[in-house]
Amino acid sequence: DACGTLDVDSAATVRAGSSSGDSSSWAHLVLSFDGTATRFYVNGTEAPTPGGDGSRMPHNVRASVDDTRNRFFVGAEAAYAGARGVGCDMAVDEVRIFDYAVSATEAAQLASLVQCPRLDAPRFGDVACSGTLPGDVCEFTCSAQYQRTPTTTSRVCQSDGTWTGE
Repeated sequence: DACGTLDVDSAATVRAGSSSGDSSSWAHLVLSFDGTATRFYVNGTEAPTPGGDGSRMPHNVRASVDDTRNRFFVGAEAAYAGARGVGCDMAVDEVRIFDYAVSATEAAQLASLVQCPRLDAPRFGDVACSGTLPGDVCEFTCSAQYQRTPTTTSRVCQSDGTWTGE
């Protein structure tokens, strides 16, 4: 099953693909390589990275380790032995690459990170936000020419992923 594959190579390859065929579920994946050991986390929990046998891991994910390539793939299966790579009908959101090995604690924190949705500006005004993480604030202003006053001048992102106010 190529679809759902995350193929990462940098002195170690981890290939993970959904074996359940469930394309409606999101999974948070982290691969951490410290120069010696490869660690793979699914939804904040470390999963085994077996040596090339495609063994099943938790959360219907498969992985294998291969020390022969230096490539990074997200959203497609790599081309091997001259074969053409295989793309997938899947969504990939917010790929981040760090210049250090992510710890188990940090992988769990990244998996549980809550964000509020982006807010649109009012029809006759503007919105300026400090971000979309808990504690971030969005300030609303209305155009003076329309002599309107915002019902809420600011909203704060809450820890449950919602904004205060209406």
